[in-house]
Parts: sequence; structure tokens; C-alpha cells
Amino acid sequence: MLFKEIPFLRIFIPYCLGIAASFCAEGIGIKIMLLLSVFLIIPLLISYFTIKSYNNTAFGAILTAALFLSGVILAVNERRSLSTLEQKEQLFCSVVLDFPEEKENSFLIKSKLKYIWSDSVKKRIEGSIILYHSKNSQLTKLMPGDIIMFRTTPLEIRNKGNPYEFDYRFYMESKGFRYYGFIQKDDIIYYGSPSRRTLREKALIFREQIINMYQEKGARGKRLALAAAITLGEKSMLGDDEKEHFSRAGVMHIMAVSGLHAGVLSLFIFNILFFLKGKLKILRVFFTIATLWFFAFTTGLSPSVMRASLMFSFLHTGQLLNRKINPLNSLLASAFILSVINPLVIFDPAFQLSYVAVFFIILFYRDFYNTLIFNNFMFDKIWQLISVSFVAQAGTLPLTLAMFNRFSLIFLLSNILIVPLAAVIIISGFLAVITAPVGFVASIFVTVMDRTSFLAGYLTEKTSMLPFSSLENTGITVPESILLIIALAIFLNYLLSEKKKSVVLPLAAFLALIVTVTTKKVISGFKNELIVYNTQSVPVAGIKNGNTLNLFCMGEKVPGEALRHSAIMGLHVKTIDVRGKMPFLIRAGGKNILISDSYPAENAVKKSDIVIYTGLRPLFLSESAKPDNIILTSAYPGRVFENKVRNNRVNGLWFIKSQGCFRMKLKRE
Repeated sequence: MLFKEIPFLRIFIPYCLGIAASFCAEGIGIKIMLLLSVFLIIPLLISYFTIKSYNNTAFGAILTAALFLSGVILAVNERRSLSTLEQKEQLFCSVVLDFPEEKENSFLIKSKLKYIWSDSVKKRIEGSIILYHSKNSQLTKLMPGDIIMFRTTPLEIRNKGNPYEFDYRFYMESKGFRYYGFIQKDDIIYYGSPSRRTLREKALIFREQIINMYQEKGARGKRLALAAAITLGEKSMLGDDEKEHFSRAGVMHIMAVSGLHAGVLSLFIFNILFFLKGKLKILRVFFTIATLWFFAFTTGLSPSVMRASLMFSFLHTGQLLNRKINPLNSLLASAFILSVINPLVIFDPAFQLSYVAVFFIILFYRDFYNTLIFNNFMFDKIWQLISVSFVAQAGTLPLTLAMFNRFSLIFLLSNILIVPLAAVIIISGFLAVITAPVGFVASIFVTVMDRTSFLAGYLTEKTSMLPFSSLENTGITVPESILLIIALAIFLNYLLSEKKKSVVLPLAAFLALIVTVTTKKVISGFKNELIVYNTQSVPVAGIKNGNTLNLFCMGEKVPGEALRHSAIMGLHVKTIDVRGKMPFLIRAGGKNILISDSYPAENAVKKSDIVIYTGLRPLFLSESAKPDNIILTSAYPGRVFENKVRNNRVNGLWFIKSQGCFRMKLKRE
């Protein structure tokens, strides 16, 4: 019965499982998998046309297997489609994907690779590259769709190798980026405009024109940056402080243009066209859907707003056809379409957060809202905001803990204050765009948007600075995150259901979660290791002794890489400040570990099994004073230093900067 009401449930689940299983099928060729597909399609057709029973078990089983295999094939093919490049200077031709993004010391340019010249032979390649270019360049005028030819040495995007870090490499590969490179003015061979641009490129240019229009009508500075983020999803103009405030307040979602924005806009348009009734209802739905996709165009056709527009289009189309459309089926249908276009999108954090939030809203919002009835209009609207915020945050809580190691404790207050303001910003920004030909009218809407953006930014900053505004440095693993989502869904269903249900299922779900966490702690308690983290800031070394992590810090603050590790594993952290105490000798796991920021004495080195060197000068040791391992932290200046040290030492060297985090098992004492 469930599959009949939500047919995409039986389609999307096996397809997603196939995508997840594709990581185990890397060694299997595409031809073999296609051959397997043929062997599945034949019995699929036979069972469909020969067995006329409604409950066609054979057809269902083969269809499930076919969808699973389709997910495997598409995901494997997506990852293999990216070209592999040699790490040497080469000549490339690419198409610019977006406007250059200003960084502290350079401009970041995203471009899609088209051709490479190898031994004077032009070869087509697939994938994209991130280019870093100095600020004193005319390339800042580049626009999406422009063609650029350049020389660079492609460098593979890598993770830092720290325990339980965010898999940045896979995240970028899922978006088509496997390499980055550095270019100077002399490396640019040619750049210019194409004969024609794609729809997405035109959308990005139109988005930039809207931002310029906002600026011409009076929006400036932080207000402009915030308005551009909320109305168009352009967050590159925001500073780190503004992003931090919104994250701590629990309203970062208003900057991710998606379901909230599409819902606000479609509801606004649908309501102002209230006079289109009866046979004219088709026009009401048509204009609402057209507005949604025009809004998607103004945001640069970003994936998040496209999936939201697709889902709301399904819902409005169902109203037009006078059919009761199951919103959960519409949600899964939009997710399935997007995952067919790009199978790896299901691993995108933004995709997961938005879909889980909408999933919980669809399932639990109405029942949660009905638990309290307010006759007062204002109280009723506030309760609606609280209800939708609560169920959405309940769904995204596990993902937030797993991805960001933070959870806002004031999200209800922040959403009550900020979401109505965000709705005003979205509507006024949209009205400013469609009334742009009438200058003075557009100026009025931009002024409203500008003032409201200031108020939203001010309130967010103040709420984020409240004591205990967020729960910091706490996290969970991916399996724990999945189990917690399931447990919360079962528990909410148990609490909000009108029918009396057994408490066994919710208890069993939470028991499975507790067992998983306990097992993790027990296994971790038997492991001791030395960890030298690959940090962006000051170096830090850790000695993990069971569930205790002793951090030997060389700065005032503990780097985030070590905090994330300890948070996810639930380790008890003890910090030891070794500044001014070096060389610092540690005895752990039967080994002597020496931390030094300058030339250590030869006698000290002779007594050491491992040397962690954090200094800037090249390290040269005599043959009689060479330990088993020498670890050079991210503090060393570059490859010149690396080569000098390599010439002096053959074995046991580990360069944190190029090789990643150093980890070594230690004996239990």
C-alpha cells in the first residue's frame, strides 16, 4: 500500500543503494555491468507482459535489481569520467564556470577543462580545475562562458589526512573538480568571449546584473552582501564573521537558496493571484510555476533552488490536475531526477540537509502544529514558525553534528526573528527585479530589502552572541548520524501519532544507537597512537591513550582539526602547552618522542625514537643521531626545504604538508 501511494519510494531507495555500493565496484568494467543490465532487462520485460497479477513479485524483484545496478553503473561512470592529468606544466583550454571570486591574496577562477596540448597534439579532456591568479590581473573581468588558454601544473586536490575530517577531495570530485593550479600573467595565452553562452552561463551573468542593480539603487557593504546571499544565494561577498553569526544562531539555511525561498515566493504569487478562479485557475498555477523557474534563473540555476522549484512544480501541477499529490512522492521524484543527472549529488551536504529537512516537515509538521491551537492570529503564526523550525531542526540535527560539530541552542528564537525578515527580503528583492524597468518603483523595493537586511544581520549578530547560543565541539560518525535520523523519525511518529502504538520500536531504535556509540568507545579504548595533525595554523601533536587524547599544543588555541577528531570520537582532551619548553620529550607506548622547534641537541636525538620538528630551518643530523622517524610539520616553508632534508635523510621522513597527517600505533602501557 505504501509503494502504491509513494511509487518513487521503491524506485529511489534501490537506486540510491546502488550509488552507495558503487564504491565497491571500482574494479568492475562498465562493459561487464552493462552486460548484466541486459540480462536483467530481458526477464524484466518477460515478467511484466506475461504475469498479469497486480502483485507481480518477480517483476518487482527484477525492477529493484535493475535500479540498483543502474545506480552502480551511473555512479562509477560519473567518477571515471574525470580525466587524469600529469603533474607537469601543460597547455590547457577551458571555459570559465563563474565570475572570479576574490580571496585574500588571489582570485579564484573555476573553469571546465576542454582541451590539452600534449606533444603538440590537441586532446579532449573532461573535468574542471580551480585556478588561483594574482590580483594584479585583467582576468578579474572574466565572465561565465569565457574561453581561457593557459599554462599551469595541475595539482591534485587532496585531503589533509586528519582523523574524521571532512572528505574535501570527494566533495570536489562530485562537483567535477579533481585538480587546482596557480597561474601568473605570463601563463595566460588567450582569453575571450565565446560565440554563444549556455543557459546556465546566461543565468549567472543575469544574477551579477541583479547585484549591480541592487548596488545602483542604494544597497551597500554588508547589507548588499547579505541581500545577495538571501535573495540570490551569492555568498562570496559575505565575510567570515557574518557566516559565523548565522551559523551560531542556527539560521544559516536562509542563505542556502532552496525550499524556504521557493516556498515563500510560490505562496506569495499564488495568493496575490487569488482572483484567478474556476477555469482561470490554470493561469494561476502557470504563473506560479513560471515565477518559480524565473527565480531559479535569477539565482544562476543553482542545484538547491532547482530541486526546490522542481518539487513545488510537481505540487502545483497536481493541484491543476485536481489530483491529490503525495508531497513525499514529489520530494523523492525531484531527488531521483537530480540524482540521475548527477548520481554523486546524493553525497552533497547541501542536498542531504535540504531533503532531510523537507522530509521531516512533510511527515511531522502538521501533527506537531496541531498539538496546540491558538485563536490569536499572531500567536498562531509564531507557533507555525516554531513548529516548522522544530521538526526541520530535528531532522537535520544528526547531519549538523556529523558535518559541522556544532548545534545551535537558540534556533527557535532565531527562526522566529529572522525567517519573517528573510521572507520580506526575498519578496522585496524579487519585486525589485521584475520592476527594474520602472526605476523609482524598483528603488522602493531595494530600500525595503536593504533596511530589512540590516535588521536581519543585526538581530542575528546579537542572538548569536547570547550565552550558550550553540553547542560546540560535539560530533558523531556517519553510521551514528544515520541511526539517529531513523531513531528521531520513529520517536516523533510515536509521539505525534493519534493511534496508540507500542513503545518497543522507538526504544529499539535508540538502543541500536546506544550500542553503536558504546561499541565505538570500547574499540577506541583499546587503541593507542601518536597523531601529528596536518593543521593550517600552529602545529599540534597528540598522544591518544585509550579514550584520552593528550594534545601538545604550540599555540594559544587548539586547532580545529584536533577538536573535530576528539568531538566525533568522544575523547577526553588534556592540553599541554609546550611553548617555551622545547625540546620537549615525551615517553609513550614504549617510545621516546621529541618535539623541537630548533636544532635539538645530538644527545637528545640519540635518546629519541621519533622527532617531531616544527622549526623553519633545514634539519641536518649526523649518521649516529638519526631516529626511526622524523616528522616535519606544516610549519616548514616549502619544497626547497623538503629537498634539502631528503638529501640528508633517506628513510623515516614524513612531511605533514605534502603527505598529510602522521599516525602511528603505540603499544598499550
